[in-house]
Amino acid sequence: MVPTSQNLVERVEKGIHRAAKETVGNILVFLPGKGEINACHDALRKKRHLEVIPLHGDLPPEAQDRAFDNTQSQRRRVILATNVAETSITLPGITAVVDTGLVRQRIHQNRRIVLALRPISQASAEQRRGRAGRLGPGICYRLWEEHGQLEQETSPEIRREDLTQFVLTVAATGYRPQDLTFLDAPPDFAVERAQTALKSWGVLSDDGTLSSEGAKICALPISPLHARLLVKAPPSLQRDLIDLIATLERPAPLWQRIDRVPPGQQDTVRETRQKELFRDGCDATTAIRTLRCGDEKRHHLHKTALAECRRIATQLRDFFELPPVINDKAPAQPDRAALIAYLLREWNTCAYVRRRRGKGWGNGHEEVLLDSDSMLPEERTAALILESVGIAKGARVQLMGRTAMPCTFDDLVNAGIGTSQLTAPRLEGEDIVAEVVTEYAGREIGRSRQPLSGTLLRDALASLILSGSLLSEVGEQLTRTIDAWRLHCALNPDIETPKTADLTPHAWLSSQLDILGVEVAADWQLLSPNDLVFTEIDPNTIAEIEAQYPKEFSVNGAKFDPEGDQVGSESFAL
Repeated sequence: MVPTSQNLVERVEKGIHRAAKETVGNILVFLPGKGEINACHDALRKKRHLEVIPLHGDLPPEAQDRAFDNTQSQRRRVILATNVAETSITLPGITAVVDTGLVRQRIHQNRRIVLALRPISQASAEQRRGRAGRLGPGICYRLWEEHGQLEQETSPEIRREDLTQFVLTVAATGYRPQDLTFLDAPPDFAVERAQTALKSWGVLSDDGTLSSEGAKICALPISPLHARLLVKAPPSLQRDLIDLIATLERPAPLWQRIDRVPPGQQDTVRETRQKELFRDGCDATTAIRTLRCGDEKRHHLHKTALAECRRIATQLRDFFELPPVINDKAPAQPDRAALIAYLLREWNTCAYVRRRRGKGWGNGHEEVLLDSDSMLPEERTAALILESVGIAKGARVQLMGRTAMPCTFDDLVNAGIGTSQLTAPRLEGEDIVAEVVTEYAGREIGRSRQPLSGTLLRDALASLILSGSLLSEVGEQLTRTIDAWRLHCALNPDIETPKTADLTPHAWLSSQLDILGVEVAADWQLLSPNDLVFTEIDPNTIAEIEAQYPKEFSVNGAKFDPEGDQVGSESFAL
């Protein structure tokens, strides 16, 4: 049997009980993550003869230092650790290791980066065993069968992590990953995915070299996506965006769990947080306020995470010649409306709508579940979700979303998000007016009757012209001409034809109106039939095609189209 998470807490308790019975000294338990550490810590609270100490990277330094304290204790110490204790460090007094054989790491699954619970490699198992009795005799208790097959080595990070930063760094040296030789080559699809993303952001040019904007992004010590948003931001928004990005780059949650606060203080801490930090049901602005004016003790914040966020924010502020966080006299409240408008414009895939049923949120490409710690009100139906992480659930991948900013359907429509459909366009005075229905990720987010402009105006004009409601002499002739052209192209596959070979009359009209610069109502009134003539085929060729391939034929006085359907009269049964 390979390592498994089934009944993990119960099996860990049994392993600790056996180690405590058969050995003296302290016990080191390897667990895959903070969640499992917390669960085991809670289960072991009743063991009064044990001093249980968690050890993971999200703890503040003073909490981590407890595991290294070499002073004598009246109780056996049990240190619950992630693989942070697997190499490099030596914990005093360890005579036994209880190894779950599990690790939580990022991997590629279904062409997505996911956080998966996986068995460790044989090399890691040996490293963990070596922690037992490092300074004297010791024993390792493995919570899986010895004949369980493990991979020999841990897969290197370059083969399982997101490569966007890596590809950008390589481009900054004037190369592409495809030009280099690796001891462990990254997956081709992961490189291509990173290059596609960087090109779509304007960071890389089409040939994979660094653009001028990409050079600015490389100078910032944050993820390429966040750096791009910051480089393009207007000066009035830089301060708020810097502080938001600093919290998104954080290594751990800012807020301690309320159940970790002493019971007598929980209500006070909860009220203080709500009054001073948790005001508007928005994770993002709450994080910004916490970074700017959060107090480690009063609000019960994670000291290390808060300090790291402020360090990142100050470093970025210095780059843009803004005052450091601790010396900033500007208002603590960020401009949420301006942040929402900017992020929707520059990063529209972060816009999500709530599914009508269930708890999922979609953006037309993927679906996420919001983290249970999110402050987003239940009644909200639209939000910007600024972080997502894939969690492997067997062969399935579940995306979890964090840092949500509530917004409205109108915010999405105003940002040009969604697909608009026209219903019953008609001429009203000088305007073309229609009911515009906007949908996004399977939900209707807007409906209004309004004068049209831009793409919607051109789409409506094409429909009205083809129906004969406007420029009546154009629609029928244009349809006849383009139909003949398409048939001509189909009958002569060897001739060189432009891209108009598969055009529809509506598509050609919309494109032609765009070429003619039709944007507002006053523009279309300047049109004449001569502006809308399809010239790819001459009249003689049209006449020859129509003579050979008529659009309808008669049988006993009844007219039929080429598909055999009757034209111009109702069908009847004999």
